[in-house]
Formats: sequence, C-alpha cells, structure tokens
Amino acid sequence: MVRCERQGGRMQAYSLDLRERVVDDRVAGLRTAEVARKYRVSPAWVRRLLHRYRATGQVAPKRRTQYRAPLLQPVIPNNPPRKRKHPFDKTAYRTRNVIERTFCRLKDWRRVATRYDKLAHNYLASVALAALVIYWL
Repeated sequence: MVRCERQGGRMQAYSLDLRERVVDDRVAGLRTAEVARKYRVSPAWVRRLLHRYRATGQVAPKRRTQYRAPLLQPVIPNNPPRKRKHPFDKTAYRTRNVIERTFCRLKDWRRVATRYDKLAHNYLASVALAALVIYWL
C-alpha cells in the first residue's frame, strides 16, 4: 500500500486497489467509521473518496502533470564563474530594476510599509497618494 501525506487539499495517494476496496465496502453497507478502522485510514478520507466516486464514478486520483514548462524566466544576470549560463534579457532586467526601486521608495512611506489602514480601498488610496508624491519629486 502506497501512502503519502495530504498536500494542498488533495487526497492522499493510496493505491488504486485500496481505494476500490474502500468504496466497495462502503457501498455494501458498512459505516464510514468501520471502513476507516478496517483499512487504517481516516474517516474524512473515506468520505472524500466516496464523494468523488459519487460525483465522477472514479476512485483513481487525478492525474497531475509532473513536467510543466516553467512560467517564469530568470531575469538576473549570470554570476561570472557560473559554468552553465542561462539566457539573460537586459531589457527585462532594466524593467525589473525600475519596479524594485519603485517598491523601495514606496516602502519609505511608513503608512504604506506598515499598512495602517484596515480597509483595502483606504490602503490603495494611500499607495496612490504616495506614488503620486514620489512621481512629482
């Protein structure tokens, strides 16, 4: 039996055989607590599995794409002694630098940095005011 911890709201990765036996016993009339004790799994896991089975008719875990292309590309320059160089976009690096300096200047404003305002629209107004003053200076 293959087990792993619960991650990010997903079901645990138990074997397909165990999943099928749990659903069969539950559908046959055993109570959730009895099935959980019998197979040494949590009752919540049995309920989630049964819910998935009723909704989709499947007990197998959803397939996850393991190898996805990265959405972000590195924008920082290579370290000189680095052996394997990655591509470097100077224009993107300049833009990133401008954005970082803007956030640094915004954080000079104590009210913005510590977020005194409780409401989001008040905080957004103080950020806009600080950005306006920074722009004019």
